[in-house]
Amino acid sequence: MYIFIRCFAIYLKTIKEIFAKMNFKNRLLSATFLILITNFFPVSAEFFFSGESGIQTEFNDSEMNLRAFMEAQLNLTENLFLRTEFSIVAEDVLDGGIFEDSAGLFKFSEASLNYQIPTGSKTHFLTVFAGNVDPVGSDRYLRHMFGISKITSPLMESFVGSDGGKIYGFDGYGAGYSVRFAAFPIALGAYLYKHDFYDDDKDKTYAEPNFDFRMATASKYFTLDMAFGAGFPLQDKDDTDAFIYIDYINLHAGATVLVGNSGTNSLLVQAGFSDLKYRSVGDIADVSTEDLFLIFEPRIKLPAGGASLTLFNIPEDRIFSEKTILDYFDSEGNEMELVFGYNNYTFIEETLGVALTAYNDTFSLFGKNIRLGMCGMMSFKENSGKDNPDTELEHMKYLDDLKKFPKLLGDYSVIKLSPFVSAELLGGNLSATLQIRVTEFKDDKGKAVKFTLGYKKTL
Repeated sequence: MYIFIRCFAIYLKTIKEIFAKMNFKNRLLSATFLILITNFFPVSAEFFFSGESGIQTEFNDSEMNLRAFMEAQLNLTENLFLRTEFSIVAEDVLDGGIFEDSAGLFKFSEASLNYQIPTGSKTHFLTVFAGNVDPVGSDRYLRHMFGISKITSPLMESFVGSDGGKIYGFDGYGAGYSVRFAAFPIALGAYLYKHDFYDDDKDKTYAEPNFDFRMATASKYFTLDMAFGAGFPLQDKDDTDAFIYIDYINLHAGATVLVGNSGTNSLLVQAGFSDLKYRSVGDIADVSTEDLFLIFEPRIKLPAGGASLTLFNIPEDRIFSEKTILDYFDSEGNEMELVFGYNNYTFIEETLGVALTAYNDTFSLFGKNIRLGMCGMMSFKENSGKDNPDTELEHMKYLDDLKKFPKLLGDYSVIKLSPFVSAELLGGNLSATLQIRVTEFKDDKGKAVKFTLGYKKTL
């Protein structure tokens, strides 16, 4: 086992060094080429027998942006395999020419070595990982354990990783153990991992060991994936004589529940929180909706298609990601520090809102099924306060702010209409979405209209 882990670490370091010598657009072209190869050309099942890849182009305000990812599994032996996921994000990739450098990110989201031990009554899974393995909120753990189809909300479509919201993740370096029982569809798991935790109050970063438990089940009409745990920030001992000083612990928990299935009327509920500082029992009551992840989605299955109504309250750092790029060079060759940000999802861009989605599956073209649909959404955006000096109206971002709803409807509401179409193509799914921000169309037509074209394929 040690030899495999060591070789795996050397492999990752080599890949990192190769990509570090490329400018971003060369990284982008290399990764995009790999994704296209795995999408449009058959790959030997001996190596990649599961996984998913996708690529999406976004056209908005005369810019072409790109999102792409690949999640794959590589068999080393019958019971030993590697899993990896990487993504690329690039803004305005045509600016300055295809071979000129531009702002963007290339990152590995997961690298894990997995070993399964089948027995007569159960199967054991041992994992060592770096990155973010099977985050709570995604359905990846359910798919790995039980082989089910996707159950995540269609609004959580992503091309920078697997679909689904990340309630919290097992981020960092660590190990995990799971057991799946043969007599009944239940899986239990435990994770021990470490990452760096940034404390906003103290403006310091601490090493934080974490320990988590997980339970999942999947049956015909009920599916559950839940996890909970705690992180222990190892803080400065200052003047104390303590061997280890822990001022508080960070609690996190999350669950995905589906009642019904894709062929029936159903209800999807996802809820949880992360990094809740706990010193006493009273701290649990201080959970703010700003930290709450919530999706409540009843679904109706119709003979010709279906419909869903979605209420969502999602922390901003789950929707919008940003990273500081220290070695970025502008068009004149000057080195500069760039804060690069991007949205993680196709449909959801704000933290609070409600959406009605309907689709029809009865169309076909050249023998291929076509889905036509429409998503209407009302969400709420943050206001700088310049338009309204009332300090009580500074933002409308989470459920707590709904008490201000009558006053804020005009200033903070965003109404979006998003017609979409998807079709089978070369064993994958080709999708196109036109998003119109109706409430902003009059002020800036270029930024109010966005068109995305994406392709996903299960490997």
